[in-house]
Amino acid sequence: MNRKAALGNDPGFFHAASRGAMLYNRVIKGVNGKGGRMEDTLKVICTEDCGNAPRKQLLKDVKTAWAKKDTSFVLAYLAEDIHWEIPGKNSIHGKDPFALELEKQDQNTITELHLQTIITHGKTAAVNGTITEQNGKQLAFCDVFHFTSAGKKAPIKEIISYVLPL
Repeated sequence: MNRKAALGNDPGFFHAASRGAMLYNRVIKGVNGKGGRMEDTLKVICTEDCGNAPRKQLLKDVKTAWAKKDTSFVLAYLAEDIHWEIPGKNSIHGKDPFALELEKQDQNTITELHLQTIITHGKTAAVNGTITEQNGKQLAFCDVFHFTSAGKKAPIKEIISYVLPL
């Protein structure tokens, strides 16, 4: 598979196939907390699939944007009345509170996102994997997604996130 076929025309991406997994590296820019700019590399590791499930790609893109703290991208795929629950911690209702909570979450830069499994069926989906932060901290996660319908363009209406430190 050539680079353009796999990743479009974005020159910031390159990929390497290794043991059935795709590795995407992208130089991303973010604010370093001191008002200056910084460049970080986010590695996204995700097992290849048959490509017949468009929601898998959508969830991969949403989780990648989430890791990059690209709140506007994530919000574009959420229903106005989104409900986000982190059992034992938070229950958020609505896009604005969701955006605020996302911004408040751990301020450490994520350097690696490993999406181990993406499962979709009807209006339900789940993604599990691990993240590694710049400070070396690792977390395992599983996000369960409920869409407003089984339609291809249906927004996400509920997310239940389970997060464990490793």
